[in-house]
Amino acid sequence: MNKKLLVPIAIGGGIGVVALLMRGGSSGGGGGGVGGAQLDALMTQVAKQFSDIEKQQKTTTDAIEKNQAATNAALDKQVGDLLLAGCKEGPNNYSYDAKIGGRYNGAFTYYALKTLKALKPDATYADWYKAILKNLPSASYPQTPQLFGAAAARSRKALT
Repeated sequence: MNKKLLVPIAIGGGIGVVALLMRGGSSGGGGGGVGGAQLDALMTQVAKQFSDIEKQQKTTTDAIEKNQAATNAALDKQVGDLLLAGCKEGPNNYSYDAKIGGRYNGAFTYYALKTLKALKPDATYADWYKAILKNLPSASYPQTPQLFGAAAARSRKALT
């Protein structure tokens, strides 16, 4: 009687199953089973199959990463980069630390997050910036946030 033993193994982040075929017989070695040469051949075959699978996974991963990089580059060319800064550049322009609602934050960070929560789902970066400007500069935090970027970038839907 033949028996099959399934052994789960992990190779290179993948998981597979090795099937070891064993013939029935006594445990004393007289009844057969997979012998040394047969086991070596089986394990060599399994190792080659896993090596092939690992190569396929690497090729697929590389292709996905290359596609993502190309997509990001195309998006950058299409709409450009965007910078939302907490204050103007130059001397005597500062981003202020704040304790608001008992919690320490940068004033810009606090108001940027507060306004982000209130934005409509289709709001653009320009909309977000305008919402922040309703809070900054203020008497307590005389910093003027800045939005830099091409018109296409400013009109892109926020956080997409």
